[in-house]
Amino acid sequence: DAEFVRVRLRGIRSMLDEILALCESSGLLGRVPGWPFVDWVPEWDQGCGPGVRTGDSSILNLHLLLALRAAAALEASFGEPELAALAQRRASHLAESILSRFWCGRCGLLADTSERIYFSEHAQALGLLAGLTPPGGQSPWIDAWLTAGDLAKATIYFSFYVLEALFQAGRGTELHKRLRFWHSV
Repeated sequence: DAEFVRVRLRGIRSMLDEILALCESSGLLGRVPGWPFVDWVPEWDQGCGPGVRTGDSSILNLHLLLALRAAAALEASFGEPELAALAQRRASHLAESILSRFWCGRCGLLADTSERIYFSEHAQALGLLAGLTPPGGQSPWIDAWLTAGDLAKATIYFSFYVLEALFQAGRGTELHKRLRFWHSV
């Protein structure tokens, strides 16, 4: 329903403005107020992964990147090319900043924090969905993700993003393996 979406664009713009005001000069999100919930991973503090509460989170920045890319597509679809271009420029800058701050070349994975100590399926899935292309490309990254044994695993709550990333990456075998859970429910 185009009119439904068109009316809500003002709210989308306002919400993005509020979130972008939390960004540092690097373009990355700083500390986010409230309860920046990600997933119910048992090792995480009340659903907040490493760096989420302190303003050093690839996962929150990847959510923002996805939002900016979606906003750019909406603005382009609804006749606001200048706003679409602005959102796309912000998204491109944020994508570069995310890779610069959180990419771990040693592991071939996107880290949860700039310390590059903690890693999760969450960051890998969101990074792929956001279209990040690390040094070496996406295929070695996906291979590193799927063979890493020490990543924080997504729970059923977050599994949509993981399954969507696997689908988008053309990893049907892994996708079907992970769908087995749903057959037992």
